[in-house]
Amino acid sequence: MTLFKKLGWANLAVFAAALMVGVIGILGTPAWTSPEQLTFGLLTLLVALICLVYFRQAETLDKRFENLGAAPLEAILKARREWLETGGIVSFESLKRPGVEVYVVGLSCIHFLSENEADLREAVQHGAKLRFVLVDPAVNFLSLYDVGMPNQSRAAALKDDIQRALEKIQCLGEERNVEYRLYAGVPMFSALWVRDRSNGKIFVEFYTYGGAPANRPGFFARRDESTKWYDFFVRSLETLWDASHAAQTSQDFSP
Repeated sequence: MTLFKKLGWANLAVFAAALMVGVIGILGTPAWTSPEQLTFGLLTLLVALICLVYFRQAETLDKRFENLGAAPLEAILKARREWLETGGIVSFESLKRPGVEVYVVGLSCIHFLSENEADLREAVQHGAKLRFVLVDPAVNFLSLYDVGMPNQSRAAALKDDIQRALEKIQCLGEERNVEYRLYAGVPMFSALWVRDRSNGKIFVEFYTYGGAPANRPGFFARRDESTKWYDFFVRSLETLWDASHAAQTSQDFSP
């Protein structure tokens, strides 16, 4: 019965009819059997098999395209504001228990910290562990922010954001449950990685040239749905954490 469902009744009916014709062509009756009948029967069987495989593969491809829909990329990538409007990026209630680890990677993480400071503090009180990775404000690439902008300094503003973020991180809770590091490099994406014993997911958001942060495209990589890419970003984030260095106090990195 499983075979019938897999191949489809229509394909099996075509194959059965071709098979019958082939058998008759091969065997016929003892008086009718000839080399021509044998050749015809074998060719009929071959054509029937080719047709069966072709129609089966065509049906499978049609179903795959139906699942993709008209705009597959839009189903995967959404602007941050759209994710926030349709259920949010992280459920803070799920973080308020022991055994949960949260990695936050970004330029300064100041917006995430400012908007969710109370929830993060409560999550730490319930046993969650938080790790933050921010850009080292001493790295040279920050000066590129001021190219062609003589009347203002985005680099100075970013350094100020990093300073305020470090101060907020230090106020979230116990040191053993809240860690932060600084990395020297050009960030290509920000990430929010939530993992516990039974599940794991990473929200990745791409940095873009210009445009409001709310419109940056982002997507989820979940351990149970996209293992390949989930593992890829896990390795990337773990490497980033290992390559970053700890800071004793936020005052050590004042602009």
